[in-house]
Amino acid sequence: MADVEIPDPKDAEEKAGDPFTKTVALCVAVYAVVLAVTALGGSNAGKDMVMAQQKASNQWAYYQAKVMRENLYLLEAEKMELDLTTRGAALPDGDKQRIEAVRAKFLAKAAEYKKDNRLVAQ
Repeated sequence: MADVEIPDPKDAEEKAGDPFTKTVALCVAVYAVVLAVTALGGSNAGKDMVMAQQKASNQWAYYQAKVMRENLYLLEAEKMELDLTTRGAALPDGDKQRIEAVRAKFLAKAAEYKKDNRLVAQ
């Protein structure tokens, strides 16, 4: 086992009474407190940055979902218009009116999503 040198208590008392040692100890304590506060502030800033990035990602995903829904409604309305154009003469009047009503509802919903997307993009 290695020999461990134990300091003499009288030497420790001498060094503790030295004003330079007290000044150095006080400076080290002040630096330690300042570094601890700085580290805490840096940690909080990092968390805030991650939260802001997550919020931006969520906002982008929300915008994309709205655009996809808008396009789906427009696509369905276009399919219905094509259906009316190609088979309109063969369809009974009740079916034509129902398809036109649903198509108008889809176009209104797409317009609503388009309006919402302008608000989200700002």
